[in-house]
Amino acid sequence: MEDKYAHIITMNYVSVMNKETGNVTKIQSNDPNFDKARSLLREKKFDEVERLSVKNVVNEFVLKTENESPDGFSVRIHNGEVMYRWKNQPETVLHNTMTDRVIRMAQEGYDVAPLINFMSNLLSNPSKTAVDELYLFLEATELPITSDGHLIAYKIVRDNYTSIHDPEFRNDVGTVVEMPRNAVCDDRNKTCSYGLHFCSKAYLSSYGSTDRSTDRVVLVKINPADVVSIPSDYNNAKGRASKYLIWKDITETDWRTKLSQADYTDKAVEEEPEEVEDYSYELADQINEAILVRLRIETQASAKVTCPDCGRSELHKKGVTELADGTVKQRYKCQACGFPFSKVI
Repeated sequence: MEDKYAHIITMNYVSVMNKETGNVTKIQSNDPNFDKARSLLREKKFDEVERLSVKNVVNEFVLKTENESPDGFSVRIHNGEVMYRWKNQPETVLHNTMTDRVIRMAQEGYDVAPLINFMSNLLSNPSKTAVDELYLFLEATELPITSDGHLIAYKIVRDNYTSIHDPEFRNDVGTVVEMPRNAVCDDRNKTCSYGLHFCSKAYLSSYGSTDRSTDRVVLVKINPADVVSIPSDYNNAKGRASKYLIWKDITETDWRTKLSQADYTDKAVEEEPEEVEDYSYELADQINEAILVRLRIETQASAKVTCPDCGRSELHKKGVTELADGTVKQRYKCQACGFPFSKVI
């Protein structure tokens, strides 16, 4: 390894030359990575110093994209910006969220190929709005991306693996759960609505059934092409999709406590479930009925509601609560006076 590189360490800069490629990496003393580069050079980790250079990382990403990207996706550098093209669409500047993640993953020693697959999947999403909103979700979370370009996220379910609000919706590990895309709410301002829900670690403390002590949490694998919307509340920490795979069960009973220190998605991409079953809700009569129930609840919840304290109608929805008898209440907070209240729907 050492014969492949020549290097210089000074008080003002460090420089590494790759003799095989002719590439020179120079990091000045005012660079945030300067001290790390000096330390790596002392340990003769020259390749890691190369990855500290943003220019090197981006160039490597472009080269890897040329060699490994799916048909229709290409990347190039133009006037100092990373540009991408998807099929016959106009060339576009790569979103900063993706550029930052490429740089971070490369500098931490990870292969950036999953990001190439992720971009290809993301751009296959038929909704531009969903694509734009998913960038907001990525900015707010640090969820991992699998080798085939899918996201790993969380979902809270009941003890018997049914959804919190729809007891007919099962979420058994190893099953693919699906519902018609046009039955998923695509309005991010409707913060509690119908769809297959997923979230980041940050949202878990804000959600659960009426008996949170019995709730389970599972990991779901989501193709970004199947994401429909990212609700605007909770700092873009939750989302709605039309399809996902129930990837893994979190077996610790005290997972709510442990999540303050640990993130169960860290090792989620190491292995896939042995068996995957298709749970297409669009083919099941009882699930279609559950979707209709959601639509009815959404319609009723949208009816004219006023604050019982001040009588104003400028309200903010704060989610729904399901009581033990099956009654569902919509929680509100008045934007005029701040009074919180609930209403049966």
